[in-house]
Amino acid sequence: YKRLVNDLRHNDMVILGFRPEEKKQYGLLEIQEGRVCKIIEWKYWRDYSLEAQATLTLCNAGIYAVRKEVLERYLPVLSNRPQRVNKRVNGRMTEIEEYFITDLVEFMVVDGCRVGYVVCADEHEPMGVDDPVSLAWAQKVYAAHLNSA
Repeated sequence: YKRLVNDLRHNDMVILGFRPEEKKQYGLLEIQEGRVCKIIEWKYWRDYSLEAQATLTLCNAGIYAVRKEVLERYLPVLSNRPQRVNKRVNGRMTEIEEYFITDLVEFMVVDGCRVGYVVCADEHEPMGVDDPVSLAWAQKVYAAHLNSA
C-alpha cells in the first residue's frame, strides 16, 4: 500500500491492479499511455470482442489512493450522478440508486486528472473474503504462504 501512496506524488489517484489466472467477474483497468482511463465492469467487458478482451489484462483490486483535495472535489460530482441498479430488497427486485467509486476515474480523466496504477506481485494479495468458501480459500493460501516462508 505504500506504493499506492508514494505514486500520489505523480498522480491524483492510484489504483491497485492485479493479473489473475482468470479474469472471472472483476472490473478491468483500461490503460492508455501508462495511465488508467477507465474501469470497465464485468457486465460490460464480457460483451467485448475476444480481441478487445485480450488487451485488458489488469483487474481492479478495489483498493485506491486519492489525493485528499481531489477526492473532496469529486465526491460531490459522484453524489450527483448515481447509477440506477436492480437489487433484491425484502425479497423483491427494486430499482435503487448506487454510487460507484469506479466512476470517479472517468470523471477525473475527462477533467485532465492523472490516474495511475500499481500492480500486485501476487494475485492473492488483494483477495476478498465475503463468504465461507472464499474464507476457506484465503486460509489455504495463507497457510501455503506461511509454509513457504
